[in-house]
Amino acid sequence: MISFSLSALTDPTRHVDHARLYQMELLPEIMALPGVAWAERWARTPDCIAPGDDSALAATQYADLVFFRAPVEDSIRAHQEAGERLAQRGLRPDLGWASTLFQAFFVPLKAYVLPRVLIASEIVPFRPARGLYAIVSEFRTHDAAAEAAFRWYDDVRIPDLLTCHGAAGAWSLVTEKLYRPERDLSQPALRLVLVWLDGDPAAFVADLDRQTPDWRGRGRLPDHSEIENILFAGPLRTIVPWRWDQTDPAPRR
Repeated sequence: MISFSLSALTDPTRHVDHARLYQMELLPEIMALPGVAWAERWARTPDCIAPGDDSALAATQYADLVFFRAPVEDSIRAHQEAGERLAQRGLRPDLGWASTLFQAFFVPLKAYVLPRVLIASEIVPFRPARGLYAIVSEFRTHDAAAEAAFRWYDDVRIPDLLTCHGAAGAWSLVTEKLYRPERDLSQPALRLVLVWLDGDPAAFVADLDRQTPDWRGRGRLPDHSEIENILFAGPLRTIVPWRWDQTDPAPRR
């Protein structure tokens, strides 16, 4: 299981502090937990923000991903306890300058990898990458129309995304709530697509934009708006240690 969250800063002067704190203090504490297989944060730098983005999570500036080992319940609890210990030790100043916009737990559905990437698709997330392209969507139905859209993602959309500049591999995931015995299929359900990038995230999106008219013309981009609401879709950059100002919209000189 993974935790995926999106956040933004309430204090725009704290981007450098935010990046440094995570890489140098918080991430080592998270990675030391036996129940955590991997954790990473990405930044949505200004050049990754599409003009006119009016999606529900358009204010996103950072994305966090944590992979939990089994037994998942114990691993998540240990992660939460570690976060509280850090706060009690005064090591979470980011609580005063950052706000979580979205957070949910997901179960992987399928992994994809390009032939040039000589590793198994399941371990693409652990491979070094320059960025991430993420799609967070909410499906309002759980019927034949939704199932057809799921098949389109698998057969068409994700393969098309993997043709864009710098793509290395991808995962599709669904909310873990659908796996609970008490699930309510009348409620909307979250899905997540993550594409790991070897190339520059801005170049990936430029190529995506270039190919989109052709895909639409060939019927490869059907309209799912009646059943799917895209909450977030966009690229994020890998945060490079010691280059903290890469996350700052207005770097200080």
